[in-house]
Amino acid sequence: NLTLLQWQLHVFQWLSGMMENTNTLLATVILIIAGIYQFTTLKKSCLAHCRSPFSFLLNSWENGKQGAFNMGIIHASRCLGCCWAQMLIMFALGVMNIAGIILITVFILLEKSLPVNELLISKLAGVLLCMLGVLVILL
Repeated sequence: NLTLLQWQLHVFQWLSGMMENTNTLLATVILIIAGIYQFTTLKKSCLAHCRSPFSFLLNSWENGKQGAFNMGIIHASRCLGCCWAQMLIMFALGVMNIAGIILITVFILLEKSLPVNELLISKLAGVLLCMLGVLVILL
């Protein structure tokens, strides 16, 4: 649960009272992990699912309330698999950083929606995140 993570970061004083990151190493690790994740097959698989939820509905339909619940859990887990690293970036940028929220929202929207090669967008983002992580630790 991200709330527990946030609480623990407050305990270690790695997040300020305004929920800004106060630990350069933490920011670096988060950015590099998020960048590397962009290149994984799990990310690719989850992104393919999120880009086309209609095929999931056609191929995995289950009737009834329990079926709807099961489908919701599967779909949510794949969407979380696609975007967890981008959400984690907020702990590097500052949890309440509006510019960071907008930037990540636009990135997720482009990655999911653009008809161009989605892997190009993911890989470009991965390179940029890794470079940003290195830049943060060097500055």
